Amino acid sequence: HAWATHSSDLDFFMRGFCKDKIFTNQLEDIAEVGKPRQLDPLNRWVDAYGNLEVTPPLPGYELGRIYYGKAGEVGLNPEIIDFIKAQKIQGPPVDIDTSWLMIRHVDEIITFIPSKFGKPLMLIVSPEAGVKLLQELSQQGYGQAAINRGLSTQTTVRAALKNQKLIQHNLYLQREKLDPLIEKLKLEFNLSDDQIIQVPAMFGYSGYSWWPNMVNSVVVNGELLVSNPVGALINGRDYTQEKFRRLVADASLNINFMDDKYYQNLRGSIHDATNTTRLGKNNPFWKSLSEDISELRFQNYEVRGQR
Repeated sequence: HAWATHSSDLDFFMRGFCKDKIFTNQLEDIAEVGKPRQLDPLNRWVDAYGNLEVTPPLPGYELGRIYYGKAGEVGLNPEIIDFIKAQKIQGPPVDIDTSWLMIRHVDEIITFIPSKFGKPLMLIVSPEAGVKLLQELSQQGYGQAAINRGLSTQTTVRAALKNQKLIQHNLYLQREKLDPLIEKLKLEFNLSDDQIIQVPAMFGYSGYSWWPNMVNSVVVNGELLVSNPVGALINGRDYTQEKFRRLVADASLNINFMDDKYYQNLRGSIHDATNTTRLGKNNPFWKSLSEDISELRFQNYEVRGQR
Protein backbone atom coordinates (compact mmCIF):
# COMPACT_ATOMS: atom_id res chain seq x y z
CA HIS A 1 0.00 0.00 0.00
CA ALA A 2 1.13 3.63 -0.42
CA TRP A 3 0.79 6.67 1.81
CA ALA A 4 1.34 10.24 0.65
CA THR A 5 2.49 12.96 3.03
CA HIS A 6 2.55 16.70 2.55
CA SER A 7 5.97 18.18 3.32
CA SER A 8 5.72 21.43 5.26
CA ASP A 9 7.25 23.20 8.21
CA LEU A 10 5.77 20.37 10.29
CA ASP A 11 7.79 17.81 8.33
CA PHE A 12 9.75 16.75 11.42
CA PHE A 13 6.51 15.73 13.14
CA MET A 14 5.15 13.89 10.14
CA ARG A 15 8.32 11.84 9.76
CA GLY A 16 7.94 10.61 13.33
CA PHE A 17 4.24 9.94 12.83
CA CYS A 18 4.88 7.95 9.67
CA LYS A 19 7.57 5.88 11.33
CA ASP A 20 5.53 5.15 14.46
CA LYS A 21 2.05 4.78 12.97
CA ILE A 22 2.09 4.06 9.28
CA PHE A 23 4.72 1.37 9.00
CA THR A 24 3.46 -0.42 12.11
CA ASN A 25 0.11 -0.69 10.31
CA GLN A 26 1.79 -2.46 7.40
CA LEU A 27 1.64 0.44 4.98
CA GLU A 28 4.77 -0.18 3.00
CA ASP A 29 5.54 2.84 0.82
CA ILE A 30 5.53 6.54 1.51
CA ALA A 31 5.44 9.23 -1.16
CA GLU A 32 6.79 12.56 0.03
CA VAL A 33 5.02 15.25 -1.95
CA GLY A 34 6.17 18.85 -2.13
CA LYS A 35 8.92 20.73 -0.34
CA PRO A 36 8.74 23.46 2.32
CA ARG A 37 8.79 26.93 0.76
CA GLN A 38 9.30 30.50 1.89
CA LEU A 39 6.19 32.66 1.83
CA ASP A 40 5.57 36.32 2.55
CA PRO A 41 4.47 37.17 6.12
CA LEU A 42 0.79 37.54 5.21
CA ASN A 43 0.69 34.02 3.76
CA ARG A 44 3.17 32.26 6.02
CA TRP A 45 0.56 29.76 7.31
CA VAL A 46 -0.99 28.85 3.94
CA ASP A 47 0.78 25.48 3.70
CA ALA A 48 -0.22 24.33 7.18
CA TYR A 49 -2.67 21.49 7.61
CA GLY A 50 -5.71 23.54 8.63
CA ASN A 51 -5.75 24.73 5.04
CA LEU A 52 -6.31 21.28 3.50
CA GLU A 53 -9.56 19.47 4.25
CA VAL A 54 -11.91 16.89 2.76
CA THR A 55 -15.69 16.57 2.82
CA PRO A 56 -17.58 13.47 3.93
CA PRO A 57 -18.73 11.16 1.10
CA LEU A 58 -20.79 13.09 -1.45
CA PRO A 59 -22.77 12.02 -4.52
CA GLY A 60 -20.18 10.97 -7.09
CA TYR A 61 -17.35 11.20 -4.56
CA GLU A 62 -17.37 8.13 -2.35
CA LEU A 63 -14.20 9.27 -0.57
CA GLY A 64 -15.26 12.91 -0.30
CA ARG A 65 -14.06 16.04 -2.09
CA ILE A 66 -10.85 17.84 -1.19
CA TYR A 67 -10.92 21.60 -0.61
CA TYR A 68 -8.29 24.15 0.39
CA GLY A 69 -7.82 27.86 1.00
CA LYS A 70 -6.43 30.34 -1.48
CA ALA A 71 -5.56 34.00 -0.94
CA GLY A 72 -5.38 35.72 -4.31
CA GLU A 73 -2.64 33.98 -6.28
CA VAL A 74 -1.24 32.23 -3.21
CA GLY A 75 -2.79 28.91 -2.29
CA LEU A 76 -1.69 25.60 -0.89
CA ASN A 77 1.67 24.39 -2.23
CA PRO A 78 1.18 23.86 -6.02
CA GLU A 79 3.00 20.52 -5.86
CA ILE A 80 0.37 19.27 -3.42
CA ILE A 81 -2.46 20.55 -5.60
CA ASP A 82 -0.97 18.83 -8.65
CA PHE A 83 -0.71 15.58 -6.70
CA ILE A 84 -4.35 15.82 -5.60
CA LYS A 85 -5.49 16.56 -9.15
CA ALA A 86 -3.53 13.58 -10.46
CA GLN A 87 -5.12 11.06 -8.09
CA LYS A 88 -8.61 12.16 -9.32
CA ILE A 89 -10.58 9.99 -6.88
CA GLN A 90 -11.60 12.94 -4.70
CA GLY A 91 -12.31 15.14 -7.68
CA PRO A 92 -10.56 18.33 -8.70
CA PRO A 93 -9.82 20.17 -5.43
CA VAL A 94 -12.08 23.12 -4.64
CA ASP A 95 -10.36 26.41 -3.77
CA ILE A 96 -11.98 28.70 -1.21
CA ASP A 97 -11.10 32.39 -0.84
CA THR A 98 -9.35 32.86 2.50
CA SER A 99 -7.73 36.21 1.67
CA TRP A 100 -9.88 38.03 4.24
CA LEU A 101 -8.64 35.91 7.16
CA MET A 102 -5.57 36.55 9.29
CA ILE A 103 -4.46 32.89 9.34
CA ARG A 104 -5.96 32.16 5.90
CA HIS A 105 -7.03 28.61 6.69
CA VAL A 106 -10.12 27.03 5.21
CA ASP A 107 -11.00 25.33 8.51
CA GLU A 108 -11.96 28.78 9.84
CA ILE A 109 -14.77 29.05 7.28
CA ILE A 110 -16.48 25.68 6.89
CA THR A 111 -16.65 22.23 8.43
CA PHE A 112 -18.90 19.19 8.04
CA ILE A 113 -20.80 17.24 10.68
CA PRO A 114 -23.02 14.12 10.42
CA SER A 115 -26.79 14.42 10.64
CA LYS A 116 -29.55 12.13 11.89
CA PHE A 117 -30.82 11.81 8.33
CA GLY A 118 -27.70 10.47 6.61
CA LYS A 119 -26.66 13.51 4.59
CA PRO A 120 -23.81 15.60 6.02
CA LEU A 121 -24.40 19.13 7.26
CA MET A 122 -22.04 21.95 6.33
CA LEU A 123 -21.38 24.58 8.98
CA ILE A 124 -20.25 27.92 7.59
CA VAL A 125 -19.40 31.12 9.45
CA SER A 126 -21.98 33.87 9.04
CA PRO A 127 -21.03 37.43 10.05
CA GLU A 128 -24.57 38.53 9.19
CA ALA A 129 -25.97 35.96 11.63
CA GLY A 130 -23.52 37.31 14.20
CA VAL A 131 -24.83 40.84 13.76
CA LYS A 132 -28.44 39.60 13.92
CA LEU A 133 -27.68 37.77 17.16
CA LEU A 134 -26.55 41.03 18.74
CA GLN A 135 -29.63 42.80 17.41
CA GLU A 136 -31.87 40.10 18.90
CA LEU A 137 -30.28 40.59 22.30
CA SER A 138 -30.69 44.36 22.08
CA GLN A 139 -34.35 44.09 21.03
CA GLN A 140 -35.01 41.81 24.00
CA GLY A 141 -33.61 44.42 26.38
CA TYR A 142 -30.17 42.91 26.98
CA GLY A 143 -28.07 45.77 25.62
CA GLN A 144 -25.95 45.91 28.78
CA ALA A 145 -25.14 42.17 28.72
CA ALA A 146 -21.44 41.38 28.39
CA ILE A 147 -20.22 39.44 25.35
CA ASN A 148 -16.78 37.95 24.66
CA ARG A 149 -16.56 37.51 28.42
CA GLY A 150 -13.00 37.30 29.72
CA LEU A 151 -11.43 37.99 26.33
CA SER A 152 -9.46 41.00 25.14
CA THR A 153 -12.50 41.94 23.02
CA GLN A 154 -14.99 41.89 25.94
CA THR A 155 -17.67 44.54 25.58
CA THR A 156 -21.45 44.91 25.83
CA VAL A 157 -24.11 44.19 23.22
CA ARG A 158 -24.97 47.88 23.01
CA ALA A 159 -21.36 48.99 22.57
CA ALA A 160 -20.78 46.41 19.85
CA LEU A 161 -23.83 47.56 17.90
CA LYS A 162 -22.70 51.17 18.22
CA ASN A 163 -19.40 50.25 16.59
CA GLN A 164 -20.69 50.74 13.07
CA LYS A 165 -17.27 50.21 11.53
CA LEU A 166 -17.23 46.69 13.00
CA ILE A 167 -20.85 46.00 12.05
CA GLN A 168 -20.45 47.21 8.46
CA HIS A 169 -17.19 45.27 8.06
CA ASN A 170 -18.98 42.05 8.99
CA LEU A 171 -21.96 42.75 6.74
CA TYR A 172 -19.48 43.40 3.93
CA LEU A 173 -17.82 40.02 4.54
CA GLN A 174 -21.19 38.30 4.35
CA ARG A 175 -22.21 40.07 1.16
CA GLU A 176 -18.89 39.91 -0.72
CA LYS A 177 -17.26 36.72 0.61
CA LEU A 178 -19.67 34.31 2.30
CA ASP A 179 -22.81 34.62 0.17
CA PRO A 180 -20.93 33.93 -3.10
CA LEU A 181 -19.08 31.07 -1.40
CA ILE A 182 -22.33 29.42 -0.32
CA GLU A 183 -23.58 29.43 -3.90
CA LYS A 184 -20.27 28.02 -5.14
CA LEU A 185 -20.21 25.20 -2.60
CA LYS A 186 -23.83 24.26 -3.25
CA LEU A 187 -22.78 23.51 -6.81
CA GLU A 188 -19.36 21.96 -6.12
CA PHE A 189 -20.53 19.75 -3.25
CA ASN A 190 -24.09 19.15 -4.49
CA LEU A 191 -25.62 20.52 -1.28
CA SER A 192 -29.23 21.48 -0.66
CA ASP A 193 -30.19 24.53 1.39
CA ASP A 194 -31.22 22.37 4.34
CA GLN A 195 -27.69 20.95 4.53
CA ILE A 196 -26.15 24.39 5.08
CA ILE A 197 -26.07 25.88 8.58
CA GLN A 198 -24.98 29.50 8.91
CA VAL A 199 -23.31 29.86 12.30
CA PRO A 200 -23.17 33.27 14.02
CA ALA A 201 -19.64 34.65 13.86
CA MET A 202 -17.93 38.03 13.78
CA PHE A 203 -14.50 39.02 12.57
CA GLY A 204 -12.11 41.84 13.39
CA TYR A 205 -10.69 44.08 10.69
CA SER A 206 -7.46 42.08 10.33
CA GLY A 207 -9.36 38.81 9.86
CA TYR A 208 -9.39 37.25 13.33
CA SER A 209 -12.45 35.76 15.02
CA TRP A 210 -13.91 38.50 17.17
CA TRP A 211 -15.48 35.87 19.42
CA PRO A 212 -14.44 32.17 19.48
CA ASN A 213 -15.19 30.52 16.14
CA MET A 214 -17.75 27.73 16.61
CA VAL A 215 -17.21 26.43 13.06
CA ASN A 216 -13.53 25.72 13.79
CA SER A 217 -14.57 22.56 15.62
CA VAL A 218 -13.72 18.85 15.87
CA VAL A 219 -15.92 15.75 15.53
CA VAL A 220 -14.70 12.68 17.44
CA ASN A 221 -16.53 9.55 18.61
CA GLY A 222 -20.00 11.06 18.41
CA GLU A 223 -18.91 14.25 20.17
CA LEU A 224 -18.62 17.74 18.72
CA LEU A 225 -15.92 19.82 20.39
CA VAL A 226 -16.81 23.49 19.96
CA SER A 227 -15.14 26.69 21.10
CA ASN A 228 -17.06 28.32 23.94
CA PRO A 229 -18.33 31.58 22.40
CA VAL A 230 -18.57 33.22 25.86
CA GLY A 231 -21.73 35.00 24.78
CA ALA A 232 -24.23 37.00 26.80
CA LEU A 233 -25.49 35.22 29.93
CA ILE A 234 -29.30 35.40 29.94
CA ASN A 235 -30.97 33.80 32.95
CA GLY A 236 -27.77 31.90 33.62
CA ARG A 237 -27.46 30.44 30.12
CA ASP A 238 -25.12 31.44 27.31
CA TYR A 239 -27.34 32.91 24.58
CA THR A 240 -24.89 32.10 21.77
CA GLN A 241 -24.41 28.53 22.93
CA GLU A 242 -28.17 28.00 23.00
CA LYS A 243 -28.48 29.45 19.50
CA PHE A 244 -25.81 27.03 18.24
CA ARG A 245 -27.51 24.04 19.87
CA ARG A 246 -30.74 24.88 18.06
CA LEU A 247 -28.94 25.29 14.75
CA VAL A 248 -27.31 21.84 14.95
CA ALA A 249 -30.30 20.01 16.44
CA ASP A 250 -30.35 17.68 13.42
CA ALA A 251 -26.78 16.56 14.04
CA SER A 252 -26.25 13.13 15.57
CA LEU A 253 -23.68 14.51 18.02
CA ASN A 254 -23.30 15.51 21.64
CA ILE A 255 -22.23 19.16 21.86
CA ASN A 256 -19.31 20.10 24.13
CA PHE A 257 -18.30 23.74 24.55
CA MET A 258 -14.60 23.98 25.36
CA ASP A 259 -12.68 26.78 27.04
CA ASP A 260 -10.11 27.79 24.41
CA LYS A 261 -9.38 31.28 25.72
CA TYR A 262 -5.63 30.72 25.42
CA TYR A 263 -5.91 29.88 21.72
CA GLN A 264 -8.51 32.57 21.07
CA ASN A 265 -6.09 35.20 22.32
CA LEU A 266 -3.54 33.72 19.88
CA ARG A 267 -6.19 34.06 17.12
CA GLY A 268 -7.05 30.35 16.93
CA SER A 269 -9.81 27.97 18.03
CA ILE A 270 -10.50 24.30 18.83
CA HIS A 271 -9.60 22.82 15.43
CA ASP A 272 -6.33 24.77 15.42
CA ALA A 273 -5.36 23.29 18.78
CA THR A 274 -6.28 19.63 18.25
CA ASN A 275 -5.90 16.70 15.90
CA THR A 276 -7.50 13.27 15.67
CA THR A 277 -6.37 9.86 14.50
CA ARG A 278 -9.08 8.31 12.34
CA LEU A 279 -9.89 4.62 11.99
CA GLY A 280 -10.50 4.02 8.30
CA LYS A 281 -13.12 1.61 6.99
CA ASN A 282 -12.04 -1.51 5.12
CA ASN A 283 -12.82 0.12 1.80
CA PRO A 284 -9.76 0.07 -0.52
CA PHE A 285 -9.47 3.32 -2.43
CA TRP A 286 -8.94 1.55 -5.75
CA LYS A 287 -12.55 0.37 -5.66
CA SER A 288 -13.49 4.01 -6.21
CA LEU A 289 -11.32 4.38 -9.32
CA SER A 290 -13.07 4.92 -12.62
CA GLU A 291 -12.11 2.64 -15.49
CA ASP A 292 -9.89 5.22 -17.17
CA ILE A 293 -7.65 5.42 -14.09
CA SER A 294 -7.87 1.82 -12.97
CA GLU A 295 -4.12 1.77 -12.49
CA LEU A 296 -2.83 4.38 -10.07
CA ARG A 297 0.77 5.40 -10.63
CA PHE A 298 2.97 7.88 -8.81
CA GLN A 299 4.75 9.95 -11.41
CA ASN A 300 7.45 12.55 -10.76
CA TYR A 301 7.30 11.96 -7.01
CA GLU A 302 9.97 10.56 -4.72
CA VAL A 303 8.83 7.26 -3.22
CA ARG A 304 10.64 5.85 -0.24
CA GLY A 305 10.04 2.22 0.67
CA GLN A 306 10.53 0.43 3.94
CA ARG A 307 9.82 -3.28 3.93
